[in-house]
Amino acid sequence: MDKALKNLIVEPGLSAYLMSDGTTVEIYGAGAALPGYLFAGSNVMISYKVENLEDMVEALSHQGGSLLGAIETVCPSYKYCHILSKDHTVIGLYEQG
Repeated sequence: MDKALKNLIVEPGLSAYLMSDGTTVEIYGAGAALPGYLFAGSNVMISYKVENLEDMVEALSHQGGSLLGAIETVCPSYKYCHILSKDHTVIGLYEQG
């Protein structure tokens, strides 16, 4: 495995890695407990890193987006959520502190 990858999450059905360029790679497999909306429209999930997750969720809600589920804290320095955009695309947002 690339030494530039940092394990963020390793649990049954999900592994997430942080690459040296800041990209997060999530790998879903057997045993993953996924919310029904996650891959309802596509088998690809695009996620974006933001500086302040709560502020971005609020800004997107003013633009017609809505929070799906809740903001989840994976570890003290990693939070994420999913947003349904006004064009019905599901995107991921995450904040890494």
